[in-house]
Amino acid sequence: MNFSPMIELTRNGISECLHLGALAVTDTQGRVVAHVGNPHWLCFTRSTLKALQALPLIQSGGAQQLALTSKELAVMCASHNGEDMHV
Repeated sequence: MNFSPMIELTRNGISECLHLGALAVTDTQGRVVAHVGNPHWLCFTRSTLKALQALPLIQSGGAQQLALTSKELAVMCASHNGEDMHV
């Protein structure tokens, strides 16, 4: 099975929505040490990595040097279409 139940929403004890997924935990060598579902299932990460992509800027002190606000950092980590309100 590629996907396993991850989150179930219930109402009055009756299942209303079931979210399936797969995840893998790896060690520093990339070996799978724990998993749910198929740990080798390939998928597009899309916006889920945006927060990780912002880390080098924060860890290097760049965000502080540029005096980025919390709101600006939130936009960097968010999924959006780059409208004027995001610039």
